[in-house]
Amino acid sequence: MNLHRDEIFHESLSLANSNLQIRFIRCTFEGEVDFSGSTFTGESTMFIECTFKGYTSFGGCRFSARTTLFSKCAFKGQTIFNKAVFEDTTIFEGSRDSLGGLVFEGETGFKYVTIRKAREFQFKHVTFEKVELRGTDLSELRFVAVHWPHKRSKFSFRDNIVLYDQLLLEREGTNAPPQEFDLLQTAYRELKQNYDNNRFFGPADDFYFREMEMLRCYPGSLRTRYLSWRFLYRRVSGYGLYWLNGLLSLTFTILIFSALILFTGLDKPQIDYDLARSFPSLLRLFFDYVEVLKYNLLSTLPSKEISALYSPSICTRLILIPEYILIAAFSTLTVLAIRRRFKR
Repeated sequence: MNLHRDEIFHESLSLANSNLQIRFIRCTFEGEVDFSGSTFTGESTMFIECTFKGYTSFGGCRFSARTTLFSKCAFKGQTIFNKAVFEDTTIFEGSRDSLGGLVFEGETGFKYVTIRKAREFQFKHVTFEKVELRGTDLSELRFVAVHWPHKRSKFSFRDNIVLYDQLLLEREGTNAPPQEFDLLQTAYRELKQNYDNNRFFGPADDFYFREMEMLRCYPGSLRTRYLSWRFLYRRVSGYGLYWLNGLLSLTFTILIFSALILFTGLDKPQIDYDLARSFPSLLRLFFDYVEVLKYNLLSTLPSKEISALYSPSICTRLILIPEYILIAAFSTLTVLAIRRRFKR
């Protein structure tokens, strides 16, 4: 077992394709560090309170020790764990004193990583502001007090969790391979499942929202993004997450169609005036609108008295058909969103 304690490595360190039993405690690496392709064996592999200031690569490494621990380390430069294999208990933990632990300060690749014992793999007090995760199975890993990046989507009133992978792919735009978007969608679905299983429903909803956004937008044309049923589903209820959106959509539908009925024709014989052909004062118009709104609400109920009270024109009857369809759709989405919200 090689133990390095309180050492400063000024030069680059290359231990690629080696068989290592090693521990680093409070060490500082000034230059590049290359462990790529190495195998870490023994009882434990530990990097405790170490600082990596340059490029660091654990790409393709096999961590076979019974316990692998990265504790309170600061990776300030680019860090690579891509295609690494973790075979036993593994812990990445930061410090509670700083936001997210600040374990990964530079861009970090954690793609296509193989984890043999997912339930014994833990991220604790770690920030994922610059960590790529796609291609790694995330469904059973443990995430404890971690910090995810957030971003506000278009037509949204709140910030949602977003993976760094998505921010990178958005920069590439159409140049990014389609399979990368498929991997990102899978990552969101696995994280949603992970947080749902552990009953952390807030982050789970954010990951579900992002998964649905990937289905709608990537790859997608203008039609699929803004002229599809999925876009309507997003706008109306936030993919079934925001019941208040559905309730507001239902309310606006009734108010707008009531305004249309005001000009398509509605007679009330008892007071003998035609709303479609009269141009009264603003006060009279207000009372007319209230009367139309009352008719509109009553028309959605199975009532025989409404035909005796009101006499709608043909145009009014026709305009009620799409209104009934929208009311049914918005009511269903609102009920489903409320059920999802309070079922938990």
